[in-house]
Order: sequence, then C-alpha cells, then structure tokens
Amino acid sequence: VGAVLSLTADPLAYTGLLAAGMALALVTYLRRTRSGRAFSDLAVQVRPYALAFGGGFLLLTTAFLWWPAGLGEGANLLLLWLRGFLSPDPESLSLGRTLALLVTYEPLIFFLALVAVEVALVRWAMAMPLDEDRSFAPLTLWAGGALLLALLRPGRTAGDLLMVLVPLAGLGSDVAIRPINTLVQKRDWEVQGLYLAVALVGWLYFWFTLSSYAAYPQQTVRLIFALLVLILLFSLIGAFAFVVGWSSALRGALLSTTVALAFYTFFTGWGAAQQRPADPAELLYVAPTAPEVRDLVTTLYQLADEEGAELTWWPITVLDEAPGSPEEAHLRAQLPLLAWYLRSFPLARLEAPSPSLASPVVITVNPEPPLGDRYVGRDFPLQRRWL
Repeated sequence: VGAVLSLTADPLAYTGLLAAGMALALVTYLRRTRSGRAFSDLAVQVRPYALAFGGGFLLLTTAFLWWPAGLGEGANLLLLWLRGFLSPDPESLSLGRTLALLVTYEPLIFFLALVAVEVALVRWAMAMPLDEDRSFAPLTLWAGGALLLALLRPGRTAGDLLMVLVPLAGLGSDVAIRPINTLVQKRDWEVQGLYLAVALVGWLYFWFTLSSYAAYPQQTVRLIFALLVLILLFSLIGAFAFVVGWSSALRGALLSTTVALAFYTFFTGWGAAQQRPADPAELLYVAPTAPEVRDLVTTLYQLADEEGAELTWWPITVLDEAPGSPEEAHLRAQLPLLAWYLRSFPLARLEAPSPSLASPVVITVNPEPPLGDRYVGRDFPLQRRWL
C-alpha cells in the first residue's frame, strides 16, 4: 500500500499498470486458448481487462479511495505520461545507463530473477511442468513489458525502473526461499554453514580488491586479483560438489551469493540515501560530476597544506554574474554542485566581481572573467554523462 501511495503522484504508475494489465491479459488468453476455450467475442475478451484497468486507475489516483479529488489529477498524470513518449528529454537516461542502474543498485533482485528464468528454461527443456508456480508467467511478462516501456520512453528517469523491480522482486523471492526451505528439511547445516563462511570470505576479499582498484585504476594487478578470486569462488563449487554432491554445492552457492549481494545492495542503497544523498557523482543522477571537479578539491587541499593554513581560514570566491544573463542562469543551476564539493571550506562565498577582489581562489562560469592579469587558471567541466 505504501508503494502504491508513493506512486500516485508520478506518471510512472501507469507504466506498471499497463505492463501488469497486458501481462495478465496475455497469460489468461493463452491459458484459455490452450484449454480450447479461446475467446470468440471481442467484447467478452476486452471487458474484464478494461474493468481491471479502470479499477486500478481509480485506486491509484484516489490513493485507495482516501483522496477522491485525485481522480482529476490522475487524468493529468495520464496525459503527462503519454506526452513523455512524444517529447524527448535531453536529460533522460540512455539505454545503457538505464540497465546499468538496474544492475548497480539492485543486483540481488536482478540475480535472483535471472536464476528464476534459468530454472524455468531448464524445466521447460526437460519437459517438466511449470504450473507449480502460477505467478511465474505473469511476473515475467510484467517485468518484460515494464522494461520495454521504460526503454521506449524518451523521457525516462531512474524512477521508471521501479515498475521493473516490482515483478523482478516477485520472481526472485521464490528462488531465494527455496534453498532455505531445503536447508530446513534436509538439516545439512554443517555443510551449508561451512560453504557460506568460506564463500563470504572470498566475496569480502573480492569486494575490497575491486574497491581498491576503483580508487587506483592504474594498478591493474588489483583487478587481476579480483578476477582470481572469482575463479576461486567458481572452483569452490566444484570442490564441494566432489565431496557432498552437486545439489548441495549449488544450493550453497546460491545461498552465499544471495547473502553477499544482499549486503552489497544494502550498503549501496545506504550510501546513496544516507552518506551521499546529494552527491551528483551517484549513478542515480543524470549528469554526474566531472572528475575535474574532484581534481579542483584535491588542489585546494594541497594549496592549504602548502600555505600552512586551516581549511576553515581558506577563502574561496565564486563570482556572481549579471542578473538575467545566460551565465547567471548557468551559475544558479550549478551552485548546488559547487556548494556540495566546497562544503569543507566554510569561507567559500558568492561575490560580485570588483577591482578590490583579493581572494586567493576564484571560481567563475564566465569564459572571460573581468579579473585582469592577477589570476592564472584553466577551464574545466562541471558535469559529464556516464554513458
């Protein structure tokens, strides 16, 4: 209910509503066709899904009938959602970055959904029945339809992936609970506990090695170590399979990978929501900060150290621009970014150009600032796209 209420004020609710309705309609039609009861009357075929869409529209727009006035707002949101397919947004996410967001911030859901699809394909190839889980087909079609709508929409945002994550989470939940149920039934706690402990140590070392490589990309030996850890983790499956059998080894691999990805997903979301909620370098932002901005901050730290001054006494001036000018509009758009990265310098201030300006560091968006020959500097971008 909370998730639905949070979506009532955003057009992306219609992405999930349309995708879910199409999935249920297709699954129902295929099942009735397979049983020899295909629809012959178009009105009979469309009526239940039209009623379902109308009911979903009513519940979404009125917040489960708590806010009847939202019915009119729902029509406006529907028009806004449809307009998003016709008017491309230059700040919208690219195709590759949309998928990168899904893998980066929700690897656990993505991994479990892939395992669920793989299990279904294996059962289908072995002519095994798939009717044990009746939710598999509609959830798969829902996820595929929502992802297709998100990719076709020119003005897509990170929030559009919420409608993809909901069915993927449903697909992965069954995969996540199966090894736990088997573990409770067979009571092989010692074997699974040993595998989990060894695998988590490997995943932890892999994470530290990959993080150090991200901080120092010139040291490629760290990346080689990370790849070696992955090879060892795969070899661990074969070693345990030789001792306890493939079924127990694969169950342990699934359980350990799920736990490792759960920790990674939690800390990634915690960092974006709590530790770096306003950091434009996060993938959730459309135009991340350019590396040159971090170089600027590093240079300021080095200058403060060379001068022997505390950061609290290091003055930095951001030049203001003439009201109404294009430079002034650009500066106002970039001020939150500059304020975030200059947060360690409390004396940083916005100041109009003047002949008496005596700040040792000046930042300006004007390509030809009225500073004369008193300053030496260089141009640098503030933001870049990831993909």
